Amino acid sequence: MAGAGEFHASVHLSGVASVAAARWRCTRCDALRRLRRRFRPQDRIGARRSKSVFRSLGASGPDAKKDFGIAAVDYKVPAEWKLSLQIELLESLAAQGYSGIGLFPSNASGVNATLAELKSADIQAVALGGCAADPTAVAFCLATDPFKASYFQARKAIEAIGGHGNLVHLTGELLDTNTALREQGVQKAVDETEGAVKLVQTLADTDDPEAGDQKINALLAARKDQIDGIVATAYVTSVVTARSLRAINDHRIKFIAFNDDPSVLDAIRDGFATGTVVQNPYGQAYVGAYALDLLAGGGCTIKADAPWAATPQTSTAAQ
Repeated sequence: MAGAGEFHASVHLSGVASVAAARWRCTRCDALRRLRRRFRPQDRIGARRSKSVFRSLGASGPDAKKDFGIAAVDYKVPAEWKLSLQIELLESLAAQGYSGIGLFPSNASGVNATLAELKSADIQAVALGGCAADPTAVAFCLATDPFKASYFQARKAIEAIGGHGNLVHLTGELLDTNTALREQGVQKAVDETEGAVKLVQTLADTDDPEAGDQKINALLAARKDQIDGIVATAYVTSVVTARSLRAINDHRIKFIAFNDDPSVLDAIRDGFATGTVVQNPYGQAYVGAYALDLLAGGGCTIKADAPWAATPQTSTAAQ
């Protein structure tokens, strides 16, 4: 599955490494200026219009390679979203001589032993799109905070339904390391209403066109009159929900989505959705490749006392 993708930046391939790494150190300010120019609003929107976060992560590779002079940036995808297959891929990449690896952990805790082995072999690793649980050997994690994002979405949905009524949460794969945090964020917002809003159903595994279409349309067919608001916290889930509400011409249910797909933006314009929250996986991987190359090439190091923010994503208890 695309969700198990890895993003690899190497500065030690085919004798090009020392040249590429030196260029990074000499032109760091120029690279940062290019980085800022890279993320004009219109660029962000265009880059994120893929059907999943993982395609956007992979799409940034060629641009990062070109813009920052990285010797090689490759994108690899295991056959399935399984920890064993991800570990197998990581070990294969290490054997091939990659000096830096960015990954979306398929299991926030289970991948840590392999990451420690990579570190002991002087291979830099960073988490992109999803975090590994502390304590971990990754240098840093660059990702959307799914707990805060989902909490914010649920708060907006609750506001839209007037602070009382029935809410449904549609979310992604149960195996996704972010799904539990999304569920917790929505539940927190509902709990804060002290019973005024009820979470009548949480429906997972809807972040797939076919499965999502079947589940979401079955839900609406059976319970749409009992639902006042919907929070969709995954990409494809939001697309399917927008299309489903349009198909039944329902403007009553207040829908908060999670992406900037054209179907979602059209739904907002036409009154089938109240709003949406967007993230920038392309930017996460693009910036991540920049920093990863600096780390792998010796251009910078992570300070031991760096003020990293602690979030539920990195807490073992949250998994």
